[in-house]
Order: sequence, then structure tokens, then C-alpha cells
Amino acid sequence: MFKMRYLWALICPLLAVASEFSSVDGEYFEVVGFDNRSVSHVSELAEHIAEESNQYLPDGGVAFPSRILIALRPPASAGFEGSWEIILGKQGRVRLDFKWDAVLTLPQVCSAITEAYLTRYALYQFGPSALENMRAWPVQALAIENYLSLRPATLINLIKESRQSAMVGSSVLLSAAFSSGTSDHFNAHAYFFLSALKSNLADRRLVRLVVDYALSGGDPSIMLAKQLLPSDPALETITLDQWWTFQRNSMVEIDYDLFEEMTNSRIWIEQMANFAVYREKNGEMRDLRKLWSLKENPELREILKARCALIKLRLEVVNPLYYNAARSLGALYEIVLSQDSAAHRFMHTLIGYLGDFEDAKQIEKTTLGLLDSAEVSAE
Repeated sequence: MFKMRYLWALICPLLAVASEFSSVDGEYFEVVGFDNRSVSHVSELAEHIAEESNQYLPDGGVAFPSRILIALRPPASAGFEGSWEIILGKQGRVRLDFKWDAVLTLPQVCSAITEAYLTRYALYQFGPSALENMRAWPVQALAIENYLSLRPATLINLIKESRQSAMVGSSVLLSAAFSSGTSDHFNAHAYFFLSALKSNLADRRLVRLVVDYALSGGDPSIMLAKQLLPSDPALETITLDQWWTFQRNSMVEIDYDLFEEMTNSRIWIEQMANFAVYREKNGEMRDLRKLWSLKENPELREILKARCALIKLRLEVVNPLYYNAARSLGALYEIVLSQDSAAHRFMHTLIGYLGDFEDAKQIEKTTLGLLDSAEVSAE
């Protein structure tokens, strides 16, 4: 009954401007609007963002008792400034209203949906007070991460734009509250900080723990110092800020002209996913799905550890088109190696990798075809 009253209150102001009302229910979101195609597209995008975000939340996220409502409002009925707003309701309900027009961009949509999802997560896990204390960096980092999962080639622009920007120190980055607002400059540093954690923390569970702690309002500086800084008295003492400065500079100083060609990256990923030698020797490995049932095999685990290390190294130069597929493959192997992973997470990540790889191959094929056509026309 509450849901029907809620929807009626939402759509009544819009009845004068449109006659057909569309709604799509997903696992985490309900999307409503008056254009079927837009509603379906946003629903798919929102569920994708939720699943991507779940990779950084303990236990793969949570099942909320109520879906997040996303309303695609015509500009005439959007009574708010800007392109979108988040409204909090009773019992932790969250609504995201978009001013649905041509001005709205994909990065804005990704950012808004990520914020709405993490707001719902914080309310559900930590209560209303969490929104006042929730740190900004994990929200902004995941917003960019989720956008790059859709447009990996834009990573080049992010690197170029960040190369000359002033440094945001670790203390400022980790202590800033989300409620105080952020800048694009801060957001880019948040993304690079998350990337540095993924590359340097030995266990993906630690990354999820740090993100969760920050969403609850905690400052993980002490925790990270223990995990990331040298503990051997014989080694030179460095601070967390020095470590972060080095990591950030290393990432933004990558020469974007040194990214591999698309074909080379595709061939390398195919090699990283090929277990022909192991299959011939052991006779049990038919395809990647078999990894889960063989996860305790010592020889296979050594192969996966080596490939995880190679993937981390190669991510710096892999063609942006195949970046997401390479990252998904590495995440798949990390799940197999983890002692606390569940079978459903393995299957979800496997499906994600296969989808990322097939999408990238199709784009490569189309791009090379267009380039060939252009060369023929030029002749």
C-alpha cells in the first residue's frame, strides 16, 4: 500500500505532460518514467552499477528490504536545481529523481546512481547517522570506477587531466565527509586512491573492509598504515602520505601513448584465460567454469597466483578497450583463490568477465572494420 501511494504521489504532477507510464523492477532498483526505452536502459545501467559496487562491499552487498526508486522526470515537472536529487524517506527508503533531458550526461547518471546505492547501503548498515559521517572518497571513487566499467577508454583522459593537478594529501582525502561536497579534482584522486589499494593490499577482503569502514564514517589511516607501510626497522620509514604520493604519481605519469594496440591486448587476455597445458596434464579442466570445482588444487592455485600478478602488472599498459575485461579476469582468479568466496560470486564474476570480453571484441571488430573502410575510401 505504501508503494502505491508513493508512486501515485510521484506521477500525479506528470499526468498533464504524458499519458503512458512505464515501470521496470530490478533486484535493487525500480525505475519509473514515460519513455519505455529510457526506463529500460536506466534499469539495466542501475543494476550493473549495483553489481559493480558490490565487489567493494562486504559479502557482495546486501539485499535491501525495499528497492531504490529512480524517477525520470520531464524538466517541466522537476522542482529542483541541477540535473538530479536524492530524497530520503521513511524506514531508510531512497528515491533518486533525474531531470531527464539532453543536458544529462552518462557520468552524471553513473555518479547519481552510485551515490543513491551507497546512501541506501549506509542507511541499511549503519543507520541514519551514517549519512552525516560517511566519507566522500569511496563514493566518488566508485562513481568513477562504475563509469569506467562502461567507458574504459576515458581512463586516458582522466590520466591526462590529472597529470598536472595539485596533490590531494591522504589526510584530506580520507577525512573529507561526503556531506560537505567535493570537486572533480578530489574525485579523481579518490579513484586513484582506490586503484592504489587494489594494487597494494594483499587480499581483496581488506579493500572491502576499508571501503565499508569509510562508508560507516571511519578514517582508515591507521589501518592502512599497518597494512601498507614497511614494518622492518631496517627499512626506511615512510608515512602514509608519502606512500600515497608515490602511488598517485606513478599512476598519472603513465604515458598514455604506450597503451597496447587492441589486438595485442585481446591476444594477451586470451592467453591469461587459456589453461590448455593444465588441461592436457590433468584432464579435468574443460573451461573457466571448472575453476571453482578445482579451486583447492595446489598446482592450479599456483598458476592463478602467477596470473593475478601478471594481470596487475599489465593493467598499466593494456588497451583501455580491454581494461575492464582484464580487471574482471583478475577478479575472477582472486575469487577462486580466496578462502571466503561463495559460488554465486564466482559465477557472477565469470559472467561479467565473459560479457566484458565479448563486448570489447565486438567493438574492436567494428572499429577495425571502420578503419579498413576509411583506408579504402582514401585510396
